[in-house]
Amino acid sequence: MKLAISTLGLPPFNHSYLLPQLRALGVDGLEIAPDHTWKRARYSNEFPFQSVWNYRRVADDAGLDIIGLHAVLGGRLELGLFEDKEHRDHTVAHLVHLSAVCRDLGGKTLTLDTRWRATLPVKQAWFACRDFFEILLPQIEEHGTTLCFAPLPENEGDFCLTARECYTLSLALDHPSFAISLDSAPLAMGDETGHTHFVAAQRLLKIFHIDEPEKAPIGSSGQVDHGDMRQHLVAIGYDGWISIVQRFVKGTVAVDELAGSVRYVEDKYLRADVRSAISPVEATRIKIISDTIAALRPNIQADGGDLELISVNGNRIEVKLHGKCRACGLVGQTLGGIRRRLVSVLNSPIVVVPV
Repeated sequence: MKLAISTLGLPPFNHSYLLPQLRALGVDGLEIAPDHTWKRARYSNEFPFQSVWNYRRVADDAGLDIIGLHAVLGGRLELGLFEDKEHRDHTVAHLVHLSAVCRDLGGKTLTLDTRWRATLPVKQAWFACRDFFEILLPQIEEHGTTLCFAPLPENEGDFCLTARECYTLSLALDHPSFAISLDSAPLAMGDETGHTHFVAAQRLLKIFHIDEPEKAPIGSSGQVDHGDMRQHLVAIGYDGWISIVQRFVKGTVAVDELAGSVRYVEDKYLRADVRSAISPVEATRIKIISDTIAALRPNIQADGGDLELISVNGNRIEVKLHGKCRACGLVGQTLGGIRRRLVSVLNSPIVVVPV
């Protein structure tokens, strides 16, 4: 895994002089919060090209990769997925602009932050979200970037808050420019620390954010088991970016605050002598099971059904049925076919149980 930090941990706007110090801490990359990093051009909602280009030059000189953008709505009230058409069009234009900025910086991911449906009924919000992304995603696909949904704490949204919901949305959209980010604090606060959530997100996981409630320094809250998070990442074979996300507090020395978090993350996530509680053999077995079920799902979906891997406990594999599978009289045959396929690839007896 490779270590990045979010620019939220640095003083707003004027912090490029600190980038060489971050590299000296052992940081490999930067994840940029745009509205915390650049001021918008006068009479425009876009960020000046020269500011963006100068920032990339300083990052390059410091030996830091820019991995992407996050907090891309920046808490701006005039932006959102569920507003009237004028505001939605404005939001699409803003995200397309940021996608181009991300591309020009050499980044790949844009993580969407706050999302509020307010009084819009949940079902209508899902349809509105689908319509929004059907407009947006083909435009950012041309840039080679990926928009990510991540689980959120309840004070940052009221739509698609959990990892399970983010995963469900990604399956519904089924677009190469939409993926998942996982954030440690919302996972812990939402009681989604089980291994099945990591297995489900495995193919779609683009970046893992290391954070605490209220974006406090890493390890300070005692509410997030980062050692456990690391074990799950290792077990699914994740070797991508992990990004420290904490807020800069006025009156503190940003690099000193980040240095403490970097040391903590190196100890919990990056130490070579830390071993996963899940053995490499079992991790490989779980991956085989996950991949086999993923390969069978298109045939099930073609008949209006679906299923989701929930857990692997020894030889007991639990799945959740969706769509027409829930009321289908032939579901026993379907589960039997899945069991026979898994027995074939694992070369050991197993049972497949719907939950």
